[in-house]
Amino acid sequence: MVDISIKKCMSLPCLTCINLVDKKIQPVNKTILDNKMKQYGVVLENNTLYDGCYAWSMCEADYLGSAVPNEQYQALFVKNLIDDPDAVDGQIFNRFYADMCLQGIPIDWEEMI
Repeated sequence: MVDISIKKCMSLPCLTCINLVDKKIQPVNKTILDNKMKQYGVVLENNTLYDGCYAWSMCEADYLGSAVPNEQYQALFVKNLIDDPDAVDGQIFNRFYADMCLQGIPIDWEEMI
């Protein structure tokens, strides 16, 4: 496990492991996310950029162990968030961007593009 809090995130690898309450979580990249989704038989239809990574990490930091009982349900949570038919394009990225701005965390746009 890596101890990462939102106050410490300053580069792209950490942007996928945002944590507002100093809880230890494992950073998730696209390969790890893909493997987790395959492990639980979940296919993401509308995953773009780092949306799935952010959704996975947000769920782990904020919901896992309470509203989301285990990793299998975490995968379903991510699927529901990513493939929500009522969601507008960019909704997950906008949440990430708002979290970063409100916490005063700079975003390294060169690494994201």
